Amino acid sequence: MISNTLSSIVINAKPEAVYRIIRHSENWPELFEPCLNVETLHRDENEEHIKISALVKGVEQTWESKRHFRPDVYAIDVEAMKTLPLVKCMQTHWLVVPLNQVQSCLVIEHHFELQEDIEGIVDGVSTPAQAMEYMCSAIDTNSNKELENIRQTVEQQPPCSTPLQRKRNLSHSIVCEAPAKFIYELITNPENFPDIYPACIAARSLEKDGNSELLEIEANQNGKDVSWKARRNYYPDILRVDFSLPIPMPLLKSMSGTWRIVPLTENSCVLNAVRQYELADNVSGIREEINTLKEASDFMAAFIDENIASEMLSIRSFASRKQATFLKFSSSSFLPFSPDMVYQAFADAKYWPDILPHCQEVDIIYDDRENQEFIMQIQTPVGTEHFRSIRRCDVDDLSINYFQPRTPEVLNKHSGSWLFRSSPGGTCITSEHTVNIRPDICTEKFGQGDLEHHKQTVKVMIEKNSHGTVKAIGEWLQKNNDKNA
Repeated sequence: MISNTLSSIVINAKPEAVYRIIRHSENWPELFEPCLNVETLHRDENEEHIKISALVKGVEQTWESKRHFRPDVYAIDVEAMKTLPLVKCMQTHWLVVPLNQVQSCLVIEHHFELQEDIEGIVDGVSTPAQAMEYMCSAIDTNSNKELENIRQTVEQQPPCSTPLQRKRNLSHSIVCEAPAKFIYELITNPENFPDIYPACIAARSLEKDGNSELLEIEANQNGKDVSWKARRNYYPDILRVDFSLPIPMPLLKSMSGTWRIVPLTENSCVLNAVRQYELADNVSGIREEINTLKEASDFMAAFIDENIASEMLSIRSFASRKQATFLKFSSSSFLPFSPDMVYQAFADAKYWPDILPHCQEVDIIYDDRENQEFIMQIQTPVGTEHFRSIRRCDVDDLSINYFQPRTPEVLNKHSGSWLFRSSPGGTCITSEHTVNIRPDICTEKFGQGDLEHHKQTVKVMIEKNSHGTVKAIGEWLQKNNDKNA
């Protein structure tokens, strides 16, 4: 069983000062409440191997960690060598994200896998679910204490310079006035790229396997059309995207990086991008004006700085525009039938013209009982419209997730889900919708009104349709029950 956790805190200090605290582990027993002792087994300029004793859930535990330092982006990557009871393996990432001239956001990520046999290791823990709850609670408790200790302790310190190296890391961040999950969904959907980035011509998914995806991106750079591929790995539970370029750009031997979105409030977050690259062994002759390692290093740093800064501003601007027309809501209904019966009625779209009064026709394009595609002819308050839906039906989870490539005229996008859960005497049905409205078409269809008025009108229409669907299916199920009684 694998899990990821994230903790963060905003600190009124420059990143150099915060990084110095997390870098010097020998001072931790004096600073961190849970920490009892740190023994250094090995240390050099780039990494250290330490043995730590600390209180975990009030019990003293000891483990060993190897820490790799990345001072140019204020980060430390940690691999547990001898880890905690219950844990098979664990990785930890510390990152200091600059917010402005005087503030930073300190982030701790934990990635861990539990032991296969956890019986008898910890008192009161006998099942995998209990073990997972125990570890997540212990990590959250200690991480939050450590973050608060650092916030109270840290003082401003002058930045330290780093020597010229072939391998470099650059970090960029920006505050977005939008929910963290909203920003994550923007940057993980390649369909948004041409709308977000002015230079992007197209972006398409070449292959996808679980949380890994290979993209091909086309763009116009300095008047020339170029394309490249990017491998991306998604971590939705901690709002992180890792990427690498299978074929790096000229002057480079390799390029990879990470996007992180760190929540600040319910409606604001920090977007952070870290770029890691290594210069080619021979950089002369690739560009006319570059012949030395320093010239290549300066050029790449300036190029990445300029591009990432531009991307950050484009994402924030696009999010601001889209957030204005973005609407997400959910509602619940009840039917006095079992969850599997209700799920099946919702999953069998071919019967809807006989069940739903507003559904005139359903043209099934594909249906293998799990993946579906169909076009519906629907009667709406503004006339007859045709919607194209693509759905994924999960009979084990009793859920249906969908999106509409062809939406009602008043919407740019529409996606959502149906969730069916047992409730006393029947089934609780939760309907969730995410839409992006078209204000100009809303004005044309609904008459004059401000953006909020149009959003509320669309919400009422969709909720009315959802409740109408539930009511009609309930009546159909009741009719069948009466017929079979």
